Amino acid sequence: NTTSYVLVIEPEFDKEVTFKIGKTDTLQTIQAASPGAITHLGLSIETEEPGMDDFGQITGDAGDGSFGIFPPQIIVGTASIGRLLAPEGTVITAWQNDGEDLIGSTTVGNEQGEYKGDLSTTLSPLGANLINVMGFDNEAQEWMFYDPKTSLVNFSNINAMHDNVAYYINVTQSQTVSLGGVLYQLNEGLNIVPWGEYAGVNRLSIGPKDGLLSLIQDENLVRIWRFDNEYQNWSFFDPREAFATANTLRTLNDNEVIWLVVKRDVYSTTNGTSLNLHGVSHSTRSTSGSNLIIWRHGPIGSSKDLETSTAATPVPSAAASFGDGTWIVGSNIQPGTYRSSRTGGGCYWERLSGFSGGFGDIIANEITDELSLVEISSTDAGFSTL
Repeated sequence: NTTSYVLVIEPEFDKEVTFKIGKTDTLQTIQAASPGAITHLGLSIETEEPGMDDFGQITGDAGDGSFGIFPPQIIVGTASIGRLLAPEGTVITAWQNDGEDLIGSTTVGNEQGEYKGDLSTTLSPLGANLINVMGFDNEAQEWMFYDPKTSLVNFSNINAMHDNVAYYINVTQSQTVSLGGVLYQLNEGLNIVPWGEYAGVNRLSIGPKDGLLSLIQDENLVRIWRFDNEYQNWSFFDPREAFATANTLRTLNDNEVIWLVVKRDVYSTTNGTSLNLHGVSHSTRSTSGSNLIIWRHGPIGSSKDLETSTAATPVPSAAASFGDGTWIVGSNIQPGTYRSSRTGGGCYWERLSGFSGGFGDIIANEITDELSLVEISSTDAGFSTL
């Protein structure tokens, strides 16, 4: 039988990666590439050292999620022992730092044969602009991929793009394109997108503390990550008090892709919709589990925390009110002068020119423990408060 391997690694960038077939170092090494790279590499050894090898524990920390959850590097190809293909079940491992850190492991399997998925058709409008697609299986805690290049496509294991699932789409240049009947604005580089048309309730934005209160109270939430496709950077929310002023993710927006990192498995209902999250019991290398989800759990209605007046002078009244979250001016709330309804505990607000989640959207902001007045203009796109 023809055999091959697929090896997922999370290396330290631009450092040498070495490999072993069983216990024996291969003749081949590579330099670690950028996240999301897929590389074809034939591995070989002349003779195999006797004895069985196992996967061992991953010790490298380049993929620990300290700066965001980037896609891994994936290496595919064949492994040979004395010019014969390695048999099914042979262990392949990858190492860095002179063999001190194990950064990935897999076993040789039977070659899959010709790619029979439909992504070549589904993604055909992208043409040569497409680099690759990656997905993440939350339950198995494993990455999947599709690469259209001739040398890599037969190793691909994403056969279809499923509605209501998030994917990483890598492109060489920005492109506005219709895929599966939905219009996407893809930016040069990495794009993390919800696939398919969203026909659900148009829910309001909500602060992380409110949207995931039960996870925080149970001390189960580790961190939330969100990637800004336009600015190619990450924002995060960490529930620990030490990160209160450092957090950069202020709101959870409807139909937006986020990562939820949790310690334990949990099935939770938030604002009438369900979250099925996988924790450490599904992870082989961490004390938590990562879950790539589309956020569709915000409130339908509003609560009463802030008071407003549409008077020309800044005199507050109780004509309208709203609570924590992100609100569309002219739709969810009206322009006017607003006053916070309580003091202590810290009140954060920001006037917004848009909803990308980037710092460039902020017109003005403030954090205070005192009663606060703010004038929301009719030209503002939105207003957010925590």
